[in-house]
Amino acid sequence: MDSSHSFVPAYSPHNHPPPPLPPESHQLQNLARSGDSGAPPAYSEEPLPPPKPIQESSPVRRLVRTHSWALYALGTVLLITVGFLGIYFGIVRPQRDAAESADEPFNATVYLASFDSAGFTNLRSTAFNAPDFWKIATRRFGRTALVNVSTGPASAVIFGGDVTMMEGIFLGSDLPNAWTVGTAASVDQIDDYYRNWRDTTFFGPSPDCVSVMKSPLGIVMWRPFAEALGWPNASIGWTDIARLAVNGWQTERFHGPFLFGLGNPEISSSGRLALLSMVYAATGVHDVIQDSQVGADAARLIGSIASSVQYMGAVDADAVSLMKIRGMMYLHAYVTYEANVAMLNEDLRSQFAFIYPANGTFWLDHPICIVPKGLDPRHRSAETDAIYQFRNFTLTDATQRLAVANGYRPTFQNISLDEVPGSPFSNQSSGTLKGVTESTIRPYAMPSASTVNKTVELWNRVKKPKVTLFLIENSSAMDSLNGILDAIKSAVQKFITLSPPHDFVLLGIFDDDYELLAPQPLTDTTPTHISDLTPFSLSTTYLTTSLSLLSNLPTTSTPTSCIHDALVYGHNLLTTIQTEEPDDVARNYHVVVFSASNDTASTRYPSPEDFSNALPPFWASSASQVHVSVFQWGSGTKSDEIVNATVRTGGKYVRSAAKGYLSESVWLTGNVF
Repeated sequence: MDSSHSFVPAYSPHNHPPPPLPPESHQLQNLARSGDSGAPPAYSEEPLPPPKPIQESSPVRRLVRTHSWALYALGTVLLITVGFLGIYFGIVRPQRDAAESADEPFNATVYLASFDSAGFTNLRSTAFNAPDFWKIATRRFGRTALVNVSTGPASAVIFGGDVTMMEGIFLGSDLPNAWTVGTAASVDQIDDYYRNWRDTTFFGPSPDCVSVMKSPLGIVMWRPFAEALGWPNASIGWTDIARLAVNGWQTERFHGPFLFGLGNPEISSSGRLALLSMVYAATGVHDVIQDSQVGADAARLIGSIASSVQYMGAVDADAVSLMKIRGMMYLHAYVTYEANVAMLNEDLRSQFAFIYPANGTFWLDHPICIVPKGLDPRHRSAETDAIYQFRNFTLTDATQRLAVANGYRPTFQNISLDEVPGSPFSNQSSGTLKGVTESTIRPYAMPSASTVNKTVELWNRVKKPKVTLFLIENSSAMDSLNGILDAIKSAVQKFITLSPPHDFVLLGIFDDDYELLAPQPLTDTTPTHISDLTPFSLSTTYLTTSLSLLSNLPTTSTPTSCIHDALVYGHNLLTTIQTEEPDDVARNYHVVVFSASNDTASTRYPSPEDFSNALPPFWASSASQVHVSVFQWGSGTKSDEIVNATVRTGGKYVRSAAKGYLSESVWLTGNVF
């Protein structure tokens, strides 16, 4: 045999298994193998042990062995089903939901802290959300995002302004996705305020803010008065306004006192910026003013202008609207932003003029700042995406032109003020001057928070003192309201404690009759002159007595109320005291009423007609008159005659004020009129 070939046995494991043994081999078993694989088997005469019993398989094994084909088929079906479900829920269902939810958009919210920009921002929001103009189809949800432009939660609206609405927002249940503030400096103030609450900043170490429009601060004035000062050609600065405040009108056409208004600097951004502008004008500083420069010169200028202030507001748009409604003899001028002139002249063209302070002014840049998502875990990425797209939308040429049409100056210089259709800058009859720019009216730099606070403190020292009469219903109706009476006591106590030394506060109560509790008259008669009242600075005993009277304010079981008689009594009391003032003394007078009932017990002015006739008519109202404001609670208590009384006297009507914000609301109402 050729050695190059190998031999493979017929029944080697390399080709086939060995054949089964014949049946008789079961009797000759004990098969043994020799060491040589090719040796034949040997048989033994010894008996073999019995065979091992065959073990039964488990039910699962038997099932797999007998039905394996069915299980394979079932697994295949399940695999295909899972695949189809993945495709459906991953691709088909989201697309279908996107189509179905086109009419159910989710919301992203921008809070306005700068109320003067509300008109333009609402227009931006309307255009932005218009179906045929702009929509956000987010990739995340495939849904349309509507951007809500809001003044904030109801609790925050009472504050007004940038910084003063912060507490309402911080205490609210929902934080906005973005916040538009008047200036970049307001961002620092908001962060400082928030740090006192949470030991961290609100906008973070690198605020995500972008300016979207501009508007300079100045003075809106009835055009005939402005022309009497030399507008539009004359340079008119804060020193000219101070001279007018002291001397009054002395022109051929106008004689008498100058009636001026501005936002309360404690709660209004425009009011604070106006005071800072006066400090700049008084000192002649060209760099950033410092604490040391808020001194005697600033006090003289601010004090002179303060003597003419008849109205301090919270929201500029409301104040200038009041000017428009009540006419030239109510208020001559008010500090506000240029854009508000466009609103005033919309249907009364050329009635108002805007005075740009010649010394310089603050140019607001209205940044939209993104609120970090970490501050509110409920914020979704899609909402933040929507806000970013909204902000980018405000910077497009189309929206910047919309800004110009509404009286704002564009962020970008490539848009001409007079090339936009409907632009109020296109002609002088709108009251604005397109030739005024940051090159012609110097922009002031925002000073430190310390300097701002020192300036506001200076204002509180030199402003006109106020006389406030609080009338509190102490009937069983008020006592039945859960905690409202205690909240009123706390609010009035805080008002008294915070009031400057030269202010006066009177306290009275009413149910079926009224009574003056404090001050205890120095004579046996009702006080008729300011000398009958004791200012805080002269009597710590009076302050202690007043607070004690509040703490122990009695309530009665009487369910009736004489709010008509009490309100007229309060108005007449302060009017009498005001009338007796010397000509060179000016104060602001305010009656603040807290009530839980409609009138049921008045004997002097029982009917709405009697009550209405007892108060000055609307046409005779003035900014210097005694103001009446009413806080009212209780079901069905709002009556037209009470609301009209507050309107006619230049006060405010506040319905169902929340207990948690009552102190702030009372302070605001008592200092804004």
